Amino acid sequence: IVMEIEDIDLVVLCTGYYSNIDMLAEYLQVRSYEKGYISSQEEFPDFEMPHDDIAELVGDIPLPEEISLESSFVRMNMHHGIASLEYPGLFFLTTEKVTAPILELDVCAWLVAGWLTNYTMFPSEEKVRESNLRQLRTELEISVLRMYIDPDYDSVLQEYEVLSDPETFESASNKYELYPWRNLASMAWEGKYPLPVKDEEGLDDVADTWFKNFILSYKHRTDMVQDKDRRRSFRDADDSHEFISIYSGTAAVPFNELWLDSDIRDYFSPSGSEEYEGEEEEMIGPLGCVTWEEQLGQSTLPSFVLSQ
Repeated sequence: IVMEIEDIDLVVLCTGYYSNIDMLAEYLQVRSYEKGYISSQEEFPDFEMPHDDIAELVGDIPLPEEISLESSFVRMNMHHGIASLEYPGLFFLTTEKVTAPILELDVCAWLVAGWLTNYTMFPSEEKVRESNLRQLRTELEISVLRMYIDPDYDSVLQEYEVLSDPETFESASNKYELYPWRNLASMAWEGKYPLPVKDEEGLDDVADTWFKNFILSYKHRTDMVQDKDRRRSFRDADDSHEFISIYSGTAAVPFNELWLDSDIRDYFSPSGSEEYEGEEEEMIGPLGCVTWEEQLGQSTLPSFVLSQ
């Protein structure tokens, strides 16, 4: 079954390390608009930092009267940072926050497709504002994020050299790294994306698994020890079997030799290095997961994904 969606003028898939939307007319570059300020007294009159090791050391630092959104991920003129409120129908299929672009793109595309087909109702401007303020409050409650938003708070942390302690730094960094996944969970929950999402606040053990994968991948790229011939890559880590699929729970298969010397067919063919000539594959879901209903326990799916 294939659902055709009409009246889409252009779909642009951008790749690379930096986002650039200069191809759009200036008035459409809503992501480049000045983000402005939020009154802390009006929006967060009862704000307190969560009680943790940092708060115990520096105390409760009050928010500035005006909170600049320049260093925040929040864009008050957009929903989830991907849908323009000023120009309905203008979408940016990336949040620029999660270091898993394939999953992020899939979640964004699913959500936008849901809006376009009325599978998911687009919220009112009031609901979008509430969501954005809730996201901003979450950012302010995370020390490493508040440092970028609130210069006074940053100065206090620098004065006390709070993050010089390895355990404190690791704890604060973990909260910072997990934050984008909470946002992605919110998008997946709203768009009814086929991940086992508990609610709009988190992905439960799925987020935990993906977060561990992210930390493992980061370690491989930053702590890699080169062989004498410098042909060893981050894919040749000894603990690569610790990568676990968030869909099937299957562990990754380590390479038996250097990645550069490997024949990829040896790892994807059930019969070893011989070419597999079995039946045609079943319907492929997100990230190559076979049959969404089986793997994820979904009873109903929108028809625009049930195409082969």
